[in-house]
Amino acid sequence: MEGNDEEITAFVEQVIQMRKIQKEFFRTRNYTTMQKAKMLEKDVDDRARKLMSQLKKEESEKQDAAQPDLFGDETNGRI
Repeated sequence: MEGNDEEITAFVEQVIQMRKIQKEFFRTRNYTTMQKAKMLEKDVDDRARKLMSQLKKEESEKQDAAQPDLFGDETNGRI
């Protein structure tokens, strides 16, 4: 993703934190830890969907830019 290295890094750090809390829950079976793990899982899922959407949009834009314009500038309202 162009210019989104910080966003990807933040996502990876969030996944690492989520896994740490999940492991803690399975070790302790603490209800509060389970709630925290569920909250982190939802946040990770939401962020993953957002990142995938951005990646697909960027890929689509790259493909559109690489496609030749078969009809010239007329299709853009310019003749």
